[in-house]
Amino acid sequence: MKITNKAILLKRVLIGMMTFTLFLVFQSCGSDNCDGKFDKDYKVIADKDTAISNLNVFIENSGSIDGYVNDKMSTFKSSIFNIANNIDNNLMGGDTAKLNLFYINNKIIPYGMRDLKGFILDLSPEAFKSRGGDRLSTDMASVIDAVMKHTDVNKGEVSILISDFIFSPPEGSTDDYLSMQKGQITNSCMAKMKDTPELSIEILKLSSFFNGKWVKTQRPFYMMIIGSRANVAQIKGLATNVESAYSDFKPRAVKYAITDKGKIGTFEFCQNSKHRHIIQCGRKEMKGKKTFGFSIGVDLSGIPLSEDYLSNLSNYTISSGKYKITKVEKAPENEKVYTHYIFMEYTGKGDIHSTSLEIKINRNVPAWVNITNTDSADSFVAGKTYGIKSLFSGIKDAFDKAIGDKKDESIKFKGENCFTKFRIFIDE
Repeated sequence: MKITNKAILLKRVLIGMMTFTLFLVFQSCGSDNCDGKFDKDYKVIADKDTAISNLNVFIENSGSIDGYVNDKMSTFKSSIFNIANNIDNNLMGGDTAKLNLFYINNKIIPYGMRDLKGFILDLSPEAFKSRGGDRLSTDMASVIDAVMKHTDVNKGEVSILISDFIFSPPEGSTDDYLSMQKGQITNSCMAKMKDTPELSIEILKLSSFFNGKWVKTQRPFYMMIIGSRANVAQIKGLATNVESAYSDFKPRAVKYAITDKGKIGTFEFCQNSKHRHIIQCGRKEMKGKKTFGFSIGVDLSGIPLSEDYLSNLSNYTISSGKYKITKVEKAPENEKVYTHYIFMEYTGKGDIHSTSLEIKINRNVPAWVNITNTDSADSFVAGKTYGIKSLFSGIKDAFDKAIGDKKDESIKFKGENCFTKFRIFIDE
């Protein structure tokens, strides 16, 4: 068949159109970081061996603790036994691991035996007195510093300090004393972080009946857990009778990916970045409302944050006001890839446009800290703890400075007030 000039021209036009169309298809998937570059930059560093080598339990034995141990058994005693026993049975690293028991006030006083049950049953004002030390007042910053120095986090040690964390100001300005104590706590944490980059501190709030000489009521007490981020995260769930929790640690990159769990509307995954990038977003009518949604599966197993903290949506920020988090859900126990799902929904008006979306879990001091704090050093206030806010502020200031001065090896977190973050890409 004879090919005319018009046929040749038409063929060239068609080939050109096909080439241009293919270019657009691949270009749309290759734009906005769909080349997978961020996948390569975002490195999740695997945790090293997380077995606990030694568990150190310190109980402050100052006079203000007597009311917790006056009775033969109390929530105070059982809670200490349960967390130490659960760690000893589930997380200790083999035959060489040791459970070390101490009293502490102005000095560290070894119990002398590794008998946890005996240690707990022996707790009494008489036992406290017989062990000695300064029981009249507590230099809380010095107590925390002593426990920090006694904990070799890099070798897998974990320490638990049990205290009412009531500061003991001398005569004079209590505000000045609390400010000084806060500064000392910050210094202790910063000194520890210099050679312990994976340091994590968690404080659990509990309460127990306090059978004191002048006061008989339910009162708060606390457990401060010091260890590596991975080890402290493992302990989550092993404590009993916990009412509230606070954690602090340097930001950490975690494994995550977009999933179609709870999917609303339609979308596809970009071939070059299947975990981070969705394309060809469409929406369908849902009871008269145009909407679009998806979920992000995240592995937070190495993040020592409580379920209450993770499920509280006020602890998250999103870089775009056109999207919102509708809920954070714990994954079923039999799932092995992700521990939680973050459900996202488009709330903007009109069509979906290409965007880079960043979600952060923020470093917030929980509201319960301010609720529990009292600045009155002269009178007993039910359910309150004098000066407790200074303790949390001192710890947070130390981590604030560490995050501002350092760069995490797994992702750029410098100066960011968050525990972790996720970045995804959406193409219309």
